[in-house]
Amino acid sequence: MKDNSVRGYGINRRTVLKGATVGAGIVGIPGLASAKGHGSGQPCFKDFECEDDDSTYVKIEFVEVYEENEDGEEILVDCYFEEETDTGFITIDSYTSKEGECEPISVEWSVADGYLATKVMAYGGRDCVTVKDLLSTGGTFEPGLDGAGGQTAAISNLQFCVEEEECIDILADLQAGDEITGSTFGNVTITSSVAGNTIVAAEEGKDPGFYGAPNGDGSLTNGCMGETIDIGFGDINAKEAKAPQNLDFTFDNPVSEFELRMLDFGDFNPTGASKHLIEITAFNSGGMVVDSETIEYYTDGSVNPTKGYETSALSTVVYENLNVEGDACGAEEGDIGDYTFLLTGDIAKVELRFPSGHDPNIAFDLPCTSQ
Repeated sequence: MKDNSVRGYGINRRTVLKGATVGAGIVGIPGLASAKGHGSGQPCFKDFECEDDDSTYVKIEFVEVYEENEDGEEILVDCYFEEETDTGFITIDSYTSKEGECEPISVEWSVADGYLATKVMAYGGRDCVTVKDLLSTGGTFEPGLDGAGGQTAAISNLQFCVEEEECIDILADLQAGDEITGSTFGNVTITSSVAGNTIVAAEEGKDPGFYGAPNGDGSLTNGCMGETIDIGFGDINAKEAKAPQNLDFTFDNPVSEFELRMLDFGDFNPTGASKHLIEITAFNSGGMVVDSETIEYYTDGSVNPTKGYETSALSTVVYENLNVEGDACGAEEGDIGDYTFLLTGDIAKVELRFPSGHDPNIAFDLPCTSQ
């Protein structure tokens, strides 16, 4: 089989398909259905529809391009997947073909940021294979379409239903100071990695205070928290002890995506460390790692560092001024002081750790999940 990279698209992305691992296809997962053409003569792919009013229909055709040679024969010169509906929500990143280069039997696909696919169908030969009840950012789709003579049919078109991702506000009913430790909100239980530590809800302008922002005049308790969701949270015991706020998030039912915003990290370095390391890891129900993210940078080890560097040589600057980029109000989105982690996969548990150079005066908000 030949792996064909689709023209104009990269393959650097996160990959997750609920109920399947990359490369394993989707055979046998919940929501899988297959249907041949109907007796009326109507191809089965014409039955595909998006039942939800909030869904957007996306159709992608496999296109073959022919040119006539000097002998008047039509020669295949190119082939590729092309969206017919012109939404830009689905990208076919690559495909695997049988025998020739233009007979795709599996695809790697991804969804535009902020959206999830809820349903997908592949059509080829006279066979259709549909996967329903997804909340997926993409993955490998190997439908195994039935073709003539027991052969696998090539994919002729793909159809998707896509919805805008919605953040589930799991802390909406809390008030500043309410204890969170060990309680379940929505589908998630939040605990500290340190037994006995207390995690509490936080809010801008109210005690308990985890940090002050902006730095300097006009500083406000928990400043710039809750720009999207009002209530934040943190480990108050760790903060008061100037210790790392190592947190665990455990889900009653696995989620396909987990998002967490970290605020005000980087402008306070009480241990005088020069190496600053943050690790967040997602595990499935079997304890296997499904996704992770690491942030690492270096400073001169001062209590209130200014510059952040790529390596311990302190040569290449990645943060020009941590008094701003490490401040919840001064930081731009994506700076270390206003950073959102995003993990995808079949997630049963998430661990957040600060192994080196932690800032204890931080807090979190937007603990967003998708199922």
